[in-house]
Amino acid sequence: MTTTDKDELIRISPELIAAYEATHYEVEAPGGKEVIRIGHPVPEVIQALMLPWDKLAVVTAFNPFSIPLSKEENLRRHEVLRGVVEAAGRRMLFGEGRDAAGKWDSETSIAIFDATDDELDDWMLAFGQNAIVVATRGGLPELRLHPYAALVTSDAHAGERDDQGLRSHE
Repeated sequence: MTTTDKDELIRISPELIAAYEATHYEVEAPGGKEVIRIGHPVPEVIQALMLPWDKLAVVTAFNPFSIPLSKEENLRRHEVLRGVVEAAGRRMLFGEGRDAAGKWDSETSIAIFDATDDELDDWMLAFGQNAIVVATRGGLPELRLHPYAALVTSDAHAGERDDQGLRSHE
């Protein structure tokens, strides 16, 4: 697992955010794969599976902070995440994130029902994820950024924090 010092900002470029937003987050639902996309309505099958919960999050343990690891290491990390989610008693479905442009390998992920914001932040911290996907019933999926994320708008401002790009840590 990966941890981050709370005094250390995680810098995320607009290009990386755009790549996350363009990703197809596939979920193995009963009856076949369903695709969740940022800013697009959640498929009806997934909406129905969300009942009685209000929230679904797609989380991966692959490639912490978008730094590629070996397939073996990524799969080991996925199994640890799976164990953590099971220990939390959360219902889950499996899936993977696929780059729509085909520039990077797919990443195995877990669609987790009704995790708390604290759990999601803890898992991003523990597994070194820049962002995860969160959808609420009736809403559009969006990125939830790492609790210590700062969006980098240019090289000239690489060390500065863009507070409008941060999600609050609740």
